[in-house]
Amino acid sequence: MNSNEEIKVILNKIASVGVLRPITSVSIVLKYLGFEEVDEPLLNDLVSKGFLKRDFIDKLLACPKCSSLSIITKYACPRCGSINLEKTKIVQHIECGYTDSIIKFLRPDNTLVCPKCGREVNEKNMKVYIQFFECLSCGLKTSQPNIVHMCGNCGNIFKPIDAVLKSVYIYELSSKGRELIGK
Repeated sequence: MNSNEEIKVILNKIASVGVLRPITSVSIVLKYLGFEEVDEPLLNDLVSKGFLKRDFIDKLLACPKCSSLSIITKYACPRCGSINLEKTKIVQHIECGYTDSIIKFLRPDNTLVCPKCGREVNEKNMKVYIQFFECLSCGLKTSQPNIVHMCGNCGNIFKPIDAVLKSVYIYELSSKGRELIGK
């Protein structure tokens, strides 16, 4: 356990900012080895003129609002839209027959106790049926949450259908390009 002085330091830091909020930092930048910046329209022009060959290698998601590639994928409740989902499973306490989400059995000290009969539950007296997601906001149980994306740059939340798909290519000299530079 931390000393009172350590606890006071932590509490004073939190008091100075008001609310302790996490910051998610995701930074995805498309770079090409040996180039500080790549002018993609120029590369595409060199491809169309036959100086370069290009091959598709990947598709990246980009934000429809700011074009950032820093995208975080999240699961959301199909009913209420909340992202406060917990991956869980349906279990049955064999001794009394009570069946529900394992979340209902979980106590603050991380032990499992049957909500119906009050006895402790463990692997030996519990049967597991299925895994699913449970919305902690509205209680919906689903095996198919909605997928949403959040931009790590501007915070925009958008559906997969609204994402911009960015093709990523590798480029190499064509024979015409090699000929032009004498290689």
